[in-house]
Amino acid sequence: MEKSAYRLVDIPRPLWKLHGRRARCLDLCLTYAAAAAVAAVSLLLSASQSPWERLLLVVLSLDIGGGVVSNFTGGTVAYYRAEARSPHAFVWVHGLQGAVLAWIYGEWWGEVAVLAALAMGFASLVIRLQRTGFRRQLGVLLFTLLSLAAVAVPGLPRLGLLLLLLLGLKLILGFAGNRTHPVLEA
Repeated sequence: MEKSAYRLVDIPRPLWKLHGRRARCLDLCLTYAAAAAVAAVSLLLSASQSPWERLLLVVLSLDIGGGVVSNFTGGTVAYYRAEARSPHAFVWVHGLQGAVLAWIYGEWWGEVAVLAALAMGFASLVIRLQRTGFRRQLGVLLFTLLSLAAVAVPGLPRLGLLLLLLLGLKLILGFAGNRTHPVLEA
């Protein structure tokens, strides 16, 4: 692979929360590829939804899909590690995404809300235990438990299941489980 893919680029200030202040070109490409892939699947799986619901699902898909990759990148990890705000605030603001999913999938609103709360609660637990030697293993265990709970919900539409699992992956393993991982060098 060319060295240009590993080159660090400065990120415009409005995008710092997505990529950090600096990011590798390859990290940016992979993040946007994931976001586009999840959005494309969202369009395919939401054909029976209303136009407004489809629009909201695509927006959620872009954010969740891109965040799955972005939360593992050095630029994003470095940015949030340096932030003075509580990492729990980042995790729990995703309750808005859970609320939107619960509204869209109204028949399963309770189950969707519980699964989103589990994803956020598990991520907060991993953050609290970030200095232990078992943080990553705990994150994998908690993501596995979330996955088992999600697939146990009878009739939950595939897109709702996918977005809830990706939200869990993004928060539990990406953001919370990766906070002490080495980050990129300036």
